[in-house]
Amino acid sequence: MILKDKSKDQFLKEIKALKAKISKLEKSKCINTELKLIQQLSFSNALNKIAGITGSEKTPDTILEMSTAVLGETLKSDRSILYNVDFTKRKLIGLCEWINKGVNPTLDTYDISVFKDGINWLWKNKKHLESH
Repeated sequence: MILKDKSKDQFLKEIKALKAKISKLEKSKCINTELKLIQQLSFSNALNKIAGITGSEKTPDTILEMSTAVLGETLKSDRSILYNVDFTKRKLIGLCEWINKGVNPTLDTYDISVFKDGINWLWKNKKHLESH
């Protein structure tokens, strides 16, 4: 429809509808930004907790256990496990595990083949491995 064919009322209604859509998009953007900031704050708090644990605890096992708990709670996961990946023995050795209530523990030593795809990625990229 050409602009000159529209009535003034119809044109104003369309403008109002566009403004409403823009407002909705702006609110959505604000909500997404706010959620990202909350997540960033949550991760920053977790890092601060882990730094405090590292500075105050004496044994490496305690540091790992407490830090693993902070990770699990921050990520709101059912479990958080840290493994030592021994490429020469082709084993993943469970170091510590934090689990939510009602979740069965799985901390153990596993053959590297159990995590084949992830280990191949880890070997190639030399970074941490995250699975869900």
